[in-house]
Amino acid sequence: MTDADHDAADAMLPPAEHTPQEDAEESRKKAIREFVLVAIVLFLIFVVFLPQFIDYGQVVDSILQLTIGEVVLLTFFGFAFMWFSAGVYNTLIPGLGWWEGWKAWASSNSVAFVAPPGADLAIRFGMYRTAGISGEAASAGIILSWFFTTGYKLVVPIVALAWILVAEGINDDLLVTIAIVGVAAILAAVALTALILYRQQIALRIGETAQRWYNGMIGGRWKFPELEGLGGKLVDFRRRVMGTVKERWLPATVVTLTAQGIFFAALVFSMRFMGVAAEQASVGIIFDAYAVGLLLSMIPIFPGGLGVVELAYVGVIVGNSGNTELATAVTAGAFVHRIFTWLVPILIGLVPLIGWRRNMVKQQVQAEGGAEAS
Repeated sequence: MTDADHDAADAMLPPAEHTPQEDAEESRKKAIREFVLVAIVLFLIFVVFLPQFIDYGQVVDSILQLTIGEVVLLTFFGFAFMWFSAGVYNTLIPGLGWWEGWKAWASSNSVAFVAPPGADLAIRFGMYRTAGISGEAASAGIILSWFFTTGYKLVVPIVALAWILVAEGINDDLLVTIAIVGVAAILAAVALTALILYRQQIALRIGETAQRWYNGMIGGRWKFPELEGLGGKLVDFRRRVMGTVKERWLPATVVTLTAQGIFFAALVFSMRFMGVAAEQASVGIIFDAYAVGLLLSMIPIFPGGLGVVELAYVGVIVGNSGNTELATAVTAGAFVHRIFTWLVPILIGLVPLIGWRRNMVKQQVQAEGGAEAS
């Protein structure tokens, strides 16, 4: 055979599969790249950019001046936010007790900020199974909860932008176009979801059409793999979640709105306690900053939107005013808010996580001991 024949034969062979060691090495390299990127961005935000507008010494002094009553109130908001955030998952998993659901959410929430993406889902799934939930119900609940929490983060900024345009009478063509496209996308997503749940055949056709469109546009290009069997997967997804959606969409929506309402209330009080007066930033302006922060918090490589959310708060509330005193107060408010709604839940979540891990190790040791004895 000629060299050309060998090349043609090699091209017809299936691609070599990666060994577990190669996959682990690639995952490690990816984690290192993401860590370096996050470290650089956080350095630019907190060390290079923000110090041009704020005084960290004043920020620390303001935080230390919190009264006992203010600390108690913010702590209450933090615990309430945790409780209702876990409730989003609890309402979507039949048979899951609220306390067991809270422990699973708190534990996975702590893992999400220190481990690669997906580790938190594995912890949550494992704790659901330990609580006696079937694998199908647990996986369906996790998927549905993602739709509710992610959908909120996408819908609220669009609604906020549309409200700003209407309330303030802004006629900027670009903003109006973005608002119209955003609202249209929301309506289309709702309609598409309703069609998928309405009939199995429609779900199959939508999945097959989306697969052809995706593979024709970007499938197999730029390291994006082609999709296979999307129609069947969508039908299977519909089968697993349809009953839960019909029975539990209302309580899940109410709990989601309650959790985010508490989160926003904590942000407003944090700003007020740090000296951001209503004359400087109304509740509406703070809500606009909150909406922008929601979008930025979806960037997966930044845990909880760390850094970029604070930058959004300063950018939206302070704007181009150049008011360094206001910028310092806003930064202090953002830090206080993050302490009680981000750092405290992470620390608390370590307690049930450690307890669950110890219990799993104990069961594993007992099982291995029983196997050796037999």
